[in-house]
Amino acid sequence: MTKFLILLCTLSWTCSFAQTSSIPDALQVKKNYNFLQYSDQGLMKQLVSGLQSAKTNGFTIVHFGDSHIQAENPTAVTRKNLQAEYGDGGKGMMFAYSAANSYSSVLYSTSHTGNWTYAKSFQSAPKLPLGVTGMTVRTDEKNVKLIFTLKKPSPSYQNLKVFIKKDTSSFDFNLITNEATIRIKLADYLSSSLPYIEIPIIGNQTSFTLETVQSKPTQNQFEFYGMSLETPSKKGVLYHSVGVGASQYGSLLLEELLDDQLPALSPNLIVLDFGTNNYLYDNQVKPELGVQIEKIITDLRVMCPKALILLTSTQDLYYKSKHVTEGITFRNLVDSLAKKNKCLFWDWYAVAGGKKSLTKWRDAGYAQTDLVHLTSKGYELKGQLLFEAIKNSMDSIQKNPAISELLLTYSESKDIAQTTAEAPKKIEPAVEAPKKVDKPKTEIKTPPVIKKPDVKKPVVKTKSHTVKKGDTLYGLAAKYKVSVAQIKKANRLKSDNLQIGQKLLIP
Repeated sequence: MTKFLILLCTLSWTCSFAQTSSIPDALQVKKNYNFLQYSDQGLMKQLVSGLQSAKTNGFTIVHFGDSHIQAENPTAVTRKNLQAEYGDGGKGMMFAYSAANSYSSVLYSTSHTGNWTYAKSFQSAPKLPLGVTGMTVRTDEKNVKLIFTLKKPSPSYQNLKVFIKKDTSSFDFNLITNEATIRIKLADYLSSSLPYIEIPIIGNQTSFTLETVQSKPTQNQFEFYGMSLETPSKKGVLYHSVGVGASQYGSLLLEELLDDQLPALSPNLIVLDFGTNNYLYDNQVKPELGVQIEKIITDLRVMCPKALILLTSTQDLYYKSKHVTEGITFRNLVDSLAKKNKCLFWDWYAVAGGKKSLTKWRDAGYAQTDLVHLTSKGYELKGQLLFEAIKNSMDSIQKNPAISELLLTYSESKDIAQTTAEAPKKIEPAVEAPKKVDKPKTEIKTPPVIKKPDVKKPVVKTKSHTVKKGDTLYGLAAKYKVSVAQIKKANRLKSDNLQIGQKLLIP
């Protein structure tokens, strides 16, 4: 077998599937990097086999991430394209964001009645146990509601899995849909080891309401972790998008119920789409980050040994108008960890244009003015490109079965792609990982410090900000290192909507 080195522009199979059109040249998107890279062809063959048999056997994706993922702007597009080709297995996980004082998905809205306590995975000491969605809400009130309203119902979505705390202290609840009210008695489900209650429903529902009901004096609380809307056939692609704004890689280590809930989802592919909050604020990729990522990979493989794992790099970033130079360092770290740990790798940093490319995205209307987040059409483009990266790699191995690995080296000064039909060289990560991890993640002696972007140090003076086009509460919170809740409280805002020219006090 021979090893060959080819310039990107001459790869015969590079853009065989790339279908994205109307991308402004100013964005400098590098389609030649738009692949899922792999150092072992067995990874890609497993993905190809899984997706091609999805219409018969089903294929489940769990996509973890931060604020880029929470609202589902990109993943809604990736899901739609995958399901159009391989079958629709369902919407996947949904969460009661309103009760957690957070923003909702683009696919549904949420509201609530009553008082709820909440916890999120970016908090260093969550007040409630966290599961696969990275958020939890809890109430001790009866006859209060969590309300979900879908923007586009489906006749095939006829199965609902509700993830709640199941014990004798938990309230019963009513599931109220457009068609019926179903009383769920917790006593009927306490013997089951499953972390959810599965409820058959009629398709085409636009609204789901969970209403707490006290049937016994011992019932005094209701703890909700999320719910999954699925097809009963368990066929097609089921795509769970579970992002938490402000979360970091280490946030997954705080999800104590993940060991129970993630295996219950039976994922075929787990996407780890973090990084922004790991180095954005201090422009530093800390030495312990590589060890932490490998710890997470190890934990996930214990929970779901058959699942593929996909790591992603972050896009070029700015913070307070200053370029964050550590994007390439993070990209190189994740690239090396993917090779060493037999993970797939999507180089979003390179695909999106690399160093100082985000200003071009902003000028073209694809990125917000905070130069951290994208606009709706920017995220939609990202979701489309992820789908095409999957298809490009599947197409490449089917046309070139002798390729044992697909690796695209990237630097800021020279763009060269390398593919080889030989066994890959061993590539060590930027930081050395421990050879053996014996302790569970909740017992790490020196856990990394989880930075809390929306917890502010006390200050005496307040600042003011005049709202400009493209400003969002989340963007302003990140810019001034405060929380969305603090800005809303200081300005007595009842919604997340802002008006151009509006004067805001920044606490």
